[in-house]
Amino acid sequence: MKNLKYIFLILIINSCGIVGISDINKKLGNSYHFLGEGGAQSYIYYTSSSSGRYPSIEEISIWPTVLSFDYDENFIIAKQSPDEKTIKQCLMFFKDKSSESADSIMKTDTFFLNMFARDTCYWIINKKDKVIKGPYNFSSFQKEKSIIGVPNKLHLRK
Repeated sequence: MKNLKYIFLILIINSCGIVGISDINKKLGNSYHFLGEGGAQSYIYYTSSSSGRYPSIEEISIWPTVLSFDYDENFIIAKQSPDEKTIKQCLMFFKDKSSESADSIMKTDTFFLNMFARDTCYWIINKKDKVIKGPYNFSSFQKEKSIIGVPNKLHLRK
C-alpha cells in the first residue's frame, strides 16, 4: 500500500511538470521562467528564489499548456491552450485538494472560468510591474499589445 502511494505521488508530480529528465527551464528575465516537459506540461512561472527549485502553485503565471511564447526585457507574450486535466491534477497536488474540491474550484473561480471559456488564450506579462493580463481572444490580445506598447518584434508561433 505504501508503494502504491509513492507511485501515485510520482505520477501526480510528473503530470504537474515537477520532475522529468527532459525538462526545459528557460529564464525569461526578471525572475520569470518557462518550464516545459513536452505535451501538456508547460507553463510560465515567477519566482524570487534563485534556488532552482520548482514553483509553488501561487507562482504559476500562465497555466498549462503554453503553446508558444516570446519575450524581451519588458514583456512576455504567450499563447495557451488550457489543459483542464493537468490543471486539476496540479490543484489536487499543490493545494492538497480532493478531486471534487479541484473540480469545484475550476467550475466556480472566475479566473478559471474565463480561461476555460476559450480553446486558445493569449496573455501579456509586464515583467517590470509583475502584471499579468489575460486571458484574451486573439483580437483583444492584439489591441491590448498596441495599447500598452508591446513591440511588434515579439511574435507567437501559429
